[in-house]
Amino acid sequence: MLVQSPAGSGKTATMAEIARMTTERGNEVLFIVHRREIVEQVKRTFTAWGVNMNHCYVGMVQTVTRRLEKLKPPQLILCDEAHHSLAISYKRIFERFPEASLVGFTATPSRLSGNGMGEVYQDLILGPKVDWLIDNNYLAPFDYYAPTLIDVNKLKRDSTGDFSNKSMDDAIKVRAIFGNVLKTYKRLAENTKTIVYTHNVQSSIDTAKAFNAAGYPAEQVDGKTSVKTRSRVMNSFRTGKTLILVNAELFGEGVDVPDCQTVIMLRPTDSLTLFIQQSMRGMRYRPGKRAVIIDHVANVWRFGPPDMPRNWTLDNRKKNARVSKTTHQRLGRAHNASRLFPVVSRFARFAGSSSRSRSLSHRMWTRRQS
Repeated sequence: MLVQSPAGSGKTATMAEIARMTTERGNEVLFIVHRREIVEQVKRTFTAWGVNMNHCYVGMVQTVTRRLEKLKPPQLILCDEAHHSLAISYKRIFERFPEASLVGFTATPSRLSGNGMGEVYQDLILGPKVDWLIDNNYLAPFDYYAPTLIDVNKLKRDSTGDFSNKSMDDAIKVRAIFGNVLKTYKRLAENTKTIVYTHNVQSSIDTAKAFNAAGYPAEQVDGKTSVKTRSRVMNSFRTGKTLILVNAELFGEGVDVPDCQTVIMLRPTDSLTLFIQQSMRGMRYRPGKRAVIIDHVANVWRFGPPDMPRNWTLDNRKKNARVSKTTHQRLGRAHNASRLFPVVSRFARFAGSSSRSRSLSHRMWTRRQS
């Protein structure tokens, strides 16, 4: 079974309750995660929720595959960020324990390749919509700004289906855009706790230096950053000592920092999964909070806003066709029309109000596309 539920909708709490009921009966649970940082976060949540951790093993997929012969056979496998489930490492685990029930959770049951999740899962359960979660104070409302600073015509796809590193380098002249990035941050989100997503390690280093030079405490992490340093940086960000967390290909999935208010996107992508995971990272709910999403790389023009309805399915999908030059030209005209006012504003509705539309952002999006 695969459960689709938006980023920030409480998937970990739901899995904790399932694990609690399972271990309460003396059954074994295997919980698989994709990132090292999430392991301890899940363990803390599960322990607080009353899960019997003597009957629950939480581990990174790489660790689990190495320990397959040593693990107690589980009656239940819970798979976090289950859109990764088609990978060989995940399949090895599932095949090793064929008698176990498998339940996966993800915000985005799709793959960039177009391959459907039906290869692993038989049923798809759809969770609440993003607009409902905002209206009912489970996610924060947001403003989405798209002052684009890249040349979208230079973006080219590679064999993975996403944009190649070289084309992103060509499209994003990082040092040339720092002034505009900082100016936009100062105008729209100054002194808010912010995650910045960049397209490679050097750009993340340069971006952190630029924020520090401007007087905003910033730190940088990437895939090669040591576990100890990652932990220190994340703790510094959570406590507020670090205001700006700049990263390359990290902290897009599962990392929970409820008071993070702003996301700055400096990494173009053709992956809907990556877009949703990153754009919604600042939408964790806190009373009075309003998320700010600053998209400098035109991602919203490919995918629509975070609360746009999606037609999720377990079936294969046609792999994205190449973005035509005409499309890029249309996107370029749209970018110029939306420099420093929201492309999308999403407000939580007042309870009982029949005059507000179900989703203001959908109307605004339609107007800007027409």
